[in-house]
Amino acid sequence: MDDLESAADCLREAVDALPALHTGRPTMLNSYAFVRMLQFERLPGREENLNQSIEILRQAVGVSPNRQATGDRPMFLSNLASSLLRRFDLLHLDEDLEEAITQSRNTLKSMGSNASHRAASLLGTLGKALSSRFLRHHQPSDLDEAVECHQNAINLCPPGSRHLPSHLNNCGVTLTTRFNTYGKEKDLDEAIVMHDRAVKLLQEGHPERAASLKNLASSYNARYQTRLKRNESDAEQSLQLFLECANDKFSNPRIRVASAERCASIAHMYGHHSALPAYKLSLDLLEQCFMINPSLDNQFEFLTLASPSLVLDAASCAIEKGELHTAVELLEQGRSLLWAKMRGYRHSLDELRLVDESLATEFGDICNQLGVLATGHETSSLVSTQKQMIQTDQKWKRHRILYEKWDVLVSRIRQVPGFKDFLQAVPFDRLRPVANEGPVIIINLSTYRSDALILVRDKSNPILIPLDQKLPEHVSKAYSWFLQWRKSSGIADNLPSAMENVLRLLWRFIVSPIVETLEKLGVASGSCIWWCPTSKLCALPLHAAGAHRKKPGSRNLMDIYVSSYTPTLTALIRARENASTICSKNGPDLLIIGQPDTSPPLPMVSKEIELVKSLIPTANSLIGSDVTPSAVLDALCTNSWVHFACHGFLDEEHPFQSSFRLHNKTSLTLRSIMQSSLPNPELAFLSACHSATGGETNAPDETLHLAAALQFCGFRSVVGTLWEMRDKDGPEIAEAFYRFMVPSDGDGTFDFKDSAKALHDAVKLMSNKKNEGGRDSRGSVQVSFTSASKVHPWITFIHIGA
Repeated sequence: MDDLESAADCLREAVDALPALHTGRPTMLNSYAFVRMLQFERLPGREENLNQSIEILRQAVGVSPNRQATGDRPMFLSNLASSLLRRFDLLHLDEDLEEAITQSRNTLKSMGSNASHRAASLLGTLGKALSSRFLRHHQPSDLDEAVECHQNAINLCPPGSRHLPSHLNNCGVTLTTRFNTYGKEKDLDEAIVMHDRAVKLLQEGHPERAASLKNLASSYNARYQTRLKRNESDAEQSLQLFLECANDKFSNPRIRVASAERCASIAHMYGHHSALPAYKLSLDLLEQCFMINPSLDNQFEFLTLASPSLVLDAASCAIEKGELHTAVELLEQGRSLLWAKMRGYRHSLDELRLVDESLATEFGDICNQLGVLATGHETSSLVSTQKQMIQTDQKWKRHRILYEKWDVLVSRIRQVPGFKDFLQAVPFDRLRPVANEGPVIIINLSTYRSDALILVRDKSNPILIPLDQKLPEHVSKAYSWFLQWRKSSGIADNLPSAMENVLRLLWRFIVSPIVETLEKLGVASGSCIWWCPTSKLCALPLHAAGAHRKKPGSRNLMDIYVSSYTPTLTALIRARENASTICSKNGPDLLIIGQPDTSPPLPMVSKEIELVKSLIPTANSLIGSDVTPSAVLDALCTNSWVHFACHGFLDEEHPFQSSFRLHNKTSLTLRSIMQSSLPNPELAFLSACHSATGGETNAPDETLHLAAALQFCGFRSVVGTLWEMRDKDGPEIAEAFYRFMVPSDGDGTFDFKDSAKALHDAVKLMSNKKNEGGRDSRGSVQVSFTSASKVHPWITFIHIGA
């Protein structure tokens, strides 16, 4: 990438130095646009390069209006049409597609019979544009004309033309589209011939070879799946070609990931032995592609474009083969990639320092720089000024240099005795201790099969519970009900049937069989269990699942076990590492952050603060005008416990801008929390809306919410909310929670590890007091919920961590 960056810098300077009407300026602009396009193709997520390439080509066309059709102008117009079509593929803007078609047609007419190689290029662009328009508007004439354009382009190419493989590839794709539309076997056979010719013309290392391999593999797979008399060699050819494409290190990383995933899914569907190795390769490539992107925004955008089911399907494949350890390892490797990468930048280097202090220091410095770069604010990629473009280029260049140094240092560290697994995918043996303090339940949702994997302290292997084959459909239905309820009723006192249906569905298809197994394993009632959900289950209240009926024998999870959550096994292990009860018996170092005077106002915040202070007199507080982002971050450095009582804001479009609303409309964002480094955080109670829920994204396993950010910063236990909470509930739940956190003998120490049980008992107590008279006690509260509507205001609160 050094050469491309240097070329872009030199061409930008050359263009700036040339007078506006200089005869060489259009050609220079065209070259500059070409380099920008190459940067876009080689660096996923760099849409601003594509946008600038188009704008530069518009300048090239605009400053060469008097050139003859046989001059360079047709080439500029051809490149502009091709770039517009590439942007259409990305953003699906009809105006880009229509302009590409118009520019191609007009230029072809002006050229007549001149410059056949340029006419071939324009015919290829026009063919691709017409094919795209057919897929959008389904006009048969567009598809037929597209095939004709590509065939004419092939015929115009002289022997040995470097453009021939591209035209063959495009023709093959269009013929496959026509086969998929009309089912003519001749079209598919011809497509295979075209792709095969293209692959044979492209040498290993050619950047376009991978795309041709992928298309040829797809065509063989289509023929295998659609022919009444299947040829097994078509299936084998398809898998081999996808695998060859995935291993082509010279190709676009996204094409490699897509090919590996296709290989895995096809092999899985056929029951082929290559499925599991292909899944492993897919996840390795996904991580490599992910690391190319310098900022959290770029990384998250990349993950939303990736298949959300990849890691889930990989785990299901391992389970089918009886490799339960591998299934757990794959789920740990492929989920919460954003947090895992950031944790890697903050990996403890204490042990390495004992062996090689200078290596540890050098690596720590590189990690700090990468962490700062990743959490920096990213400007919009859709509209960029020249200055922003230069700044973005510099950021990507700096990231690439730092990442290359990081990669070299990781390799050096792995050569140090005792560090061969440094920052590698975590093996099962190192994940097993996660169950030392209670069962951990992983729920894997896949269309192939769905299962629960329970890790138990005295079992060397996970306990497998096969779940309903249609569980993904059931969960999607529950998630739809949940969103309908959350958007329509919000924090209404009564609970619509939609939420009751959610809790009953979760109980019937997931929680009930798991509880039965836990009881058979001898897990005592009242024990703490940890949920590690996947996919859409990350947003649903598993802890409140139950029948919620008055019928004899009806059961609810909250009457049986104490529930906590963890996004990954590693996150829970780290939350327990080097944990010690450091709080004095007089009270913890608790910081209360309250913002009652806000919009809309929260009048009960003041009462909430008073109640918490009455239970923990040592607490410090920031209230009203003192609550600024900088003041909060400074105070967090000197307090191990924190209690937020303010508005929480969920930004679904820009998750890193989700925030706590502070004084004078300022915000403490998820991004700024992630940038913090706190000395000894332990417990965070987030009495704010949406503090433990992410938005509706295509990457639900990334768990991007405020509670996760605080856990990332080191808080071992976090209490947050899955949806909105009522202002009037803040004082009551906070008082009950901290009453249960106060040592019962009056002479003990405060321990953050009591927080899961304290929240559980507080929720039960509040529901009991509201609905059945209740009692106020420091011991466990025994109450059976007869209706989900009685517990509804309180089940928004969940516990995450140790």
